[in-house]
Amino acid sequence: MSIKNFCLKTLCIGVIASQSLTLFASAPKVDLNNPLAINYVLEQLEDKLEKNYDKQFKVDWDFDILFSNGRVIIAIEYDKEDAKAFKQISKADLEKLLTSIISEIQTNLGTTTIPIEGIIKEDDAKQPTYTFMFKNGKLDIK
Repeated sequence: MSIKNFCLKTLCIGVIASQSLTLFASAPKVDLNNPLAINYVLEQLEDKLEKNYDKQFKVDWDFDILFSNGRVIIAIEYDKEDAKAFKQISKADLEKLLTSIISEIQTNLGTTTIPIEGIIKEDDAKQPTYTFMFKNGKLDIK
């Protein structure tokens, strides 16, 4: 085989391989009309979030996420033992944390239009410490 043919063949294989990697690297599209598909993706995301945010602000976080009535609902809990560390988190840092989590949800679902609401609470508490709503690109924390 000539050097010219070898180079051409190698270049073609490289282009085909790079296109295949691009194809496999993209996330599958979630059927937003199928609540079971959405809940499956959100269930997988719970574990990812727990790994990514474990001990963020020295707090052990637990996430429960589901899709219901056209919106994503999140319950974020922190351990009672971490209550002191939680109280030291500024509202600005809490907003950054929630914005990051919301961004991951949107990325995994492939949409930015689904309203996302939830609570943050201590694991033993009956009432939430905070409630939040993300709709139309705006995060509201109370």
